[in-house]
Amino acid sequence: MPTSTLSQYAINNVGPLTTVFTAPESCVTPPPDLHLAFSQTGVSEANFTNPFWRRTCGPALYGDCYPSGSQIDAASASASDKGFSDFYTIDYFSPASACPDAYTTVGLAVKGANGEVESSGAFVPPVVTGPAFIPHGPMYNPPLNLLMEALEEGETAVMCCPASYSHGINGDCYSRVPDSAYGEKTACEAHQATGDYTLITRTFTYNDTAYTGGIYSYTAASQSYSTSTRTLETVDFEPVRRCLEAGCHDGPQGRRGGGRWDDFGE
Repeated sequence: MPTSTLSQYAINNVGPLTTVFTAPESCVTPPPDLHLAFSQTGVSEANFTNPFWRRTCGPALYGDCYPSGSQIDAASASASDKGFSDFYTIDYFSPASACPDAYTTVGLAVKGANGEVESSGAFVPPVVTGPAFIPHGPMYNPPLNLLMEALEEGETAVMCCPASYSHGINGDCYSRVPDSAYGEKTACEAHQATGDYTLITRTFTYNDTAYTGGIYSYTAASQSYSTSTRTLETVDFEPVRRCLEAGCHDGPQGRRGGGRWDDFGE
């Protein structure tokens, strides 16, 4: 996977993972980092649990609880100080041969000599159809779809999640937690200057089908975000907790929609 950027995603090799990583005992019960998310209720043919609101502002820190966690934290802080030039950052481990302790393989993608990809689990592109309350806007190339595109012939991508977690469509791992774990329904929203991006037409392949449509393209060499915390109105909540699988780290984002929300942790 020689490319460092693709479709304005930064793709970063944080190093090898050739032995089973075991987190320190202090990581067994880390403080929950929760999000509110759309649940998959009303959405067919997909594991559609998607984060929209984080309970607090500030980056999610990995530290000693994840492989190369401190390195990922430092890179994220440096990018934040300099201003972001990419849509997201996808961190991966290579060479890698083992999921961390208490994690399990949830997805596999192999690019053959003919350039075709065989995939299973989380890497199988879902067909997503949703109810009217989900906001419809410009397209985007899902991170796992893009990661398969970046593979070289003969390379294999493996996605790991904690053993008790499920995988989402954006390369996420999540589990449900009691609504009481979230507490007051505060949420962080990220704001970006509209002059930092524009809408362009692009074609990419998803689920063996070529799609053409509008997609956001960043035009600023250095983007900046401002954040604000707000209290949400009471709606129909269901709790979900989320973490990122070892090897992927999303950049900041903020979105809002109506309908049904879940608690979702990172």
